[in-house]
Amino acid sequence: MMANMIDTNFPVHGLLPKKETGAYSFLTKFPQYDGRSLDGRRPIRIAVLDTGVDPGAPGLQETTEGLAKVIDLIDATGSGDVDISTTRTLEDGIIMGLTGRKLTIPPDWINPTGVYHVGIKNAYDLFPKALRERMIKERKQKYWEARQRDHIAELVKKIDAFDAKYPDPSADEKLHKEDLQAQLEVINNLDKKYSDSGPVYDCVVFNDGDTWRVCIDTSEEGDLTSCTVLTPFSESQHICVFLLLGVGAYVSPEMMSAEYSMLERLPGTQYTWSSRGPSHDGALGVCISAPGGAIASVPNWTLRGSQLMNGTSMSSPNACGCLALLLAGLRDHGLDKSSIDKAFDYMIENRKAIEKELQLQFVITCGASNRGVYLRESRDIERPVDFAITVEPRFRDLSLGQQHKIEFNVRISLVSTVTWAACPTHIVLMNQARAFSLKVDARGLPPGAHFGQILGFDVSCPAKGPLFRVPITVVVPVELSYKNVKFSPGQINRHFINTPEGATWAVLRLNSASSEQRSRFMVHSVQLLPAKSFKAMEFEKFIVLKEEGVSREGFSVVGGYTLELTVAKWWASLGDVTVDYEITFHGLKPDSSKYIMHAGGGILRMDVKSVIKHEDISPSISLKTLVQPLSESKVRCLMTRRDTLPENRQIYALELTYNFHLNKSSEVSPDCTVLSDLLYESQYESQLWMLFDANKQLLCTGDAYPDQLQVRHEKRDLLERLKDIILQLNIKLSSSVSVDLFASQSQAQIGGKKFSTQTLQKNKVCPVFVAPIPDDNEMDKQKNYLIDTYVRLGLAQVDLLKKAEGVFLSRLVTLCATLPEPANRRISTVLPTILAVDTSFIVNQYISIAILGNTASYKYSHHSLVRGTVYW
Repeated sequence: MMANMIDTNFPVHGLLPKKETGAYSFLTKFPQYDGRSLDGRRPIRIAVLDTGVDPGAPGLQETTEGLAKVIDLIDATGSGDVDISTTRTLEDGIIMGLTGRKLTIPPDWINPTGVYHVGIKNAYDLFPKALRERMIKERKQKYWEARQRDHIAELVKKIDAFDAKYPDPSADEKLHKEDLQAQLEVINNLDKKYSDSGPVYDCVVFNDGDTWRVCIDTSEEGDLTSCTVLTPFSESQHICVFLLLGVGAYVSPEMMSAEYSMLERLPGTQYTWSSRGPSHDGALGVCISAPGGAIASVPNWTLRGSQLMNGTSMSSPNACGCLALLLAGLRDHGLDKSSIDKAFDYMIENRKAIEKELQLQFVITCGASNRGVYLRESRDIERPVDFAITVEPRFRDLSLGQQHKIEFNVRISLVSTVTWAACPTHIVLMNQARAFSLKVDARGLPPGAHFGQILGFDVSCPAKGPLFRVPITVVVPVELSYKNVKFSPGQINRHFINTPEGATWAVLRLNSASSEQRSRFMVHSVQLLPAKSFKAMEFEKFIVLKEEGVSREGFSVVGGYTLELTVAKWWASLGDVTVDYEITFHGLKPDSSKYIMHAGGGILRMDVKSVIKHEDISPSISLKTLVQPLSESKVRCLMTRRDTLPENRQIYALELTYNFHLNKSSEVSPDCTVLSDLLYESQYESQLWMLFDANKQLLCTGDAYPDQLQVRHEKRDLLERLKDIILQLNIKLSSSVSVDLFASQSQAQIGGKKFSTQTLQKNKVCPVFVAPIPDDNEMDKQKNYLIDTYVRLGLAQVDLLKKAEGVFLSRLVTLCATLPEPANRRISTVLPTILAVDTSFIVNQYISIAILGNTASYKYSHHSLVRGTVYW
């Protein structure tokens, strides 16, 4: 009976998805188009640019023909670099390694010159964090803990024996006991300060007359006969063609069953966390979607052969594999560059036209630098808007002759997919950028998001599809309050909401009307502010909504900007649920976005205004962090081959060294304020940092978010601009310091009745008086330190804000202490004369820095400021 209940047909196709994209049916129909070498043609090769690629992983060993799957492996990180400038010659079959070990050279090694290059490498420099942590744990258990336990046990026995032998010890005997106790204390302290620098390997490099060979002494004993001799992974060079696509992540019913073992097989859908687009500049963001999960091979150091993984890091390789199948099939039909069945049939039908287009890239620019049109704010759609659209053909193959470019001439038919976007009917493209006008009239569109495109077709062959697209997204904001909304698994409701002027935070209330269904939801909100990262005003949280339960979530907003709010039922949360949800806005606004409080400067007054409705306020301040400014720098030219860009453009490095001292263990966060909030949008190539102790031992390294800091760029003059950059060292106080707040000046002077909860009526002002910063021993020792502060003006009677302390925070107040004024500091740096303190309100304000005792000039060209907009 039990045997009849067992389903032996495991859904293996869901483990590594191929059916969803048509790859499985394509290979069934054309098994020879799996990328193998056919009729003397080279096989299809895929270049993977990623971290953590292990060529020893089981899934990366062999192709369907039994050949090596990975044909080349290139380390572009520099983490494996070894200095081998030191040379050695044999003496009695032995050379001296840089670790001090004697290295025995096997007699079967062939080295015509007799010269060996030697180097040294710390293994932990090569290992991923998880592997490094595992090795540290294993090495501690193997080399330290057992011996330490034995020593502790031996000392404890000696102390017990001493106590038994000398119940009334003399002075000399007491000294002996104290010595034993001191030894015990030292061994216990050594365990607390245990630090493993890891295995250190000798590296030997030599040339056998044909190629270079490398041997790494992984035995750590100098026995090279037991070590593997390595050669370059590949001696040949390969050519790659890059295709850039935005790929979303999709989950199919088969994947739900095989990978996630779900109780029900739901219809296929996008993962809840996968982006839908558009990007902030109007580009599509996501072009296609592919299966975003798989049980696939993972690096061997994880001690497992495969693992369930999901993300766009899974969907992108899946899409890349599908393109490789298309290339394999097209190659057999005479096209050497460039659902799968439909795509293959389309490309075969239009292969001659497509072959020409593969040589071209059409770059679309809308206005100054945007890649599409994105009208998101209410003020953007009050009247028709005109845009200048520029189309620039660029040739991918730089080796094409001049005649080919001279003869390039394409007649384009422009087609608008929506009635509210108008464009010309035709344009002729030659080897230069051409522009045409686009008019968008969104008046009369219903609330919500609307999408359209301008498509450019080659009039000589419209069947091959558009040569370029101009994406257009228009948002008509709404007020949000919804009743009896039914959510199914994976359902996403996205709303664009008018945020009233003066609003500084919002509260979303969700109420489940289902009495038997507990569900998991994802709430996400974002506002796009000029010249700021989307993360500046982003909120994201997972919510478990209980049966007939209520959830209230708060997040900061900026008044006057459209709020994008997404309420989504998690894709794997089974069952339907009915939910009511609505959003309310609140606003408390201080009278200034800049508060300067000098050390010992007396009482500071803040006037707080309620902008939208009556609010209960209960302010508080706590000092949490000391901030120390540091500086020093030099610019140098980088010398290695990887530090040269195409066309022999040399990269320069700005190296900044910051020295600091900590009296005791503290949590420290370095902050290079000019660079640390930027990543891909930074104008500099990269920034790397290294942390050393007083003995010059490297403790840790990092990038992007910063002590030694290295900033790189090909233009030396841009690095010179950063030579005086200040690094702020945020040092967490061992305990926060509270600051007293009062409702009147007189009470603040005498330290009388403190500020209690007050109800602030709409458009009324409530003064808050901040008493001088109290004396604190920890701060007194560091007179030149900044103090990082949080100020909260809370809704005292709302539990939501008590749970979400720190959600509605922004940098607002600066505390200044007395420091000598530096000469000729640039305005782009954070000046040591300004001791800026992060002070936060439940209201959200922009970051502001006051510059004291310095003069600066600003260069800013003339701009026309549109009503209701902000320029930076």
